[in-house]
Amino acid sequence: MLTIDQVRQLENRVEKAVVKITSLMEEKEQLYEENSKLREQLSSLQNRLNELEKVVQAFKEDQGKIEEGILSALDKLSAFEDSLLSQNDSLSGTDSRFSFDDSGIQGSDSTSSQSLGNADGQMDIF
Repeated sequence: MLTIDQVRQLENRVEKAVVKITSLMEEKEQLYEENSKLREQLSSLQNRLNELEKVVQAFKEDQGKIEEGILSALDKLSAFEDSLLSQNDSLSGTDSRFSFDDSGIQGSDSTSSQSLGNADGQMDIF
């Protein structure tokens, strides 16, 4: 037969178990809520990452186009300089009004005495 002490001990154990189960259920609910929030943050951050990757790709494409434009402009400038040099070589025996040196093209008369180049020997195109 069960004694009153045994029943009281069983009752205390059951109460402790109920308190522990209630505490664990509350913790489980909090963890589910935290997990849900973290999943939302993860989704938001993944979307932002995708957007930024698209922006980076667009910048890379634009940079490539800019580089192509600069290289094309440099090629045209080089061709222009080459044509000026070849014209200077062909004109050096027949026309002494213009001379081409490291400072640019210069005229020999007073109206065209300004240099078309800058101090570095480069043509100022801007």
